[in-house]
Amino acid sequence: MNRLDITDLTKQYTKKAPPALQEFSYSFADGVYGLLGPNGAGKSTLINLIVGNLSPNKGEILYEGKQIRELGSSYRSIIGYMPQQQQLYESFTIKRFLFYFAALKGLDKAEAGERIRSLLEVVGLTDAAGKRLGSLSGGMKQRVLIAQALLNDPKILILDEPTAGLDPKERMNIRNFIYSIAQDKTILLATHVISDIELIARELIFLREGKQLLCGTPDQVIDAVREEIWEAEIDKNEYSEINRKYAQNRIIGEREGKVLLKIIAKEKPLCGVVRPAAVSLEDVYLYLYP
Repeated sequence: MNRLDITDLTKQYTKKAPPALQEFSYSFADGVYGLLGPNGAGKSTLINLIVGNLSPNKGEILYEGKQIRELGSSYRSIIGYMPQQQQLYESFTIKRFLFYFAALKGLDKAEAGERIRSLLEVVGLTDAAGKRLGSLSGGMKQRVLIAQALLNDPKILILDEPTAGLDPKERMNIRNFIYSIAQDKTILLATHVISDIELIARELIFLREGKQLLCGTPDQVIDAVREEIWEAEIDKNEYSEINRKYAQNRIIGEREGKVLLKIIAKEKPLCGVVRPAAVSLEDVYLYLYP
């Protein structure tokens, strides 16, 4: 089993700027971990510290009990990284692109060929291997980038917004694939879309302005906010007033001329018929990021 331990990790880009990441600590094992938060929350900074693209101002990252900066190339050899932006050579074919990155990762030609054949089958691109990257759909490009990240059979796989810009079916396919390879890998998936992670995550980490807000299993983070989320059934003509009184609300449906709402409030709202809500991870996200 993999073990990645992070302690008091802090990154500040300039002296005048607030820290992009502040005293972050966590221990990762095998499985999928969701890094959640809006843009600017610190997700990409954390990722770049873990992969070694950045150096921290404070704190340490240990892999199997050893400092990653001391492990050097041996640590980099067990990392797979898919960046947020689709940085592709548009004129390359899929196969040429993967051979290029295999060479950068130090795979010999025979090993690279076998690995690429296997990965193209895994990500469903065998028949498209000769297509130029510039002609591919967004979903196909994302699958190429995931294959690139897996070329060295990494122990730690880091995916930054892997489903960005994809349609619902493509998002589902990529989620299923990520889950299928997570049994013997530590996978960190950064996203601000709850549906990307809610069904496959072992644990969730919510960040805001570089700080860790909440973490734990999906059940644990739901339990942390459960008592402040309510379901209300009100008359339609009451909604404007309720919306002014309880700003953190969302419409979840209608029933026999009534409007159904979820309301975030410390005390039981005084409106219509109110009961404790069935809480989802989307509710947790809206609670943490009003």
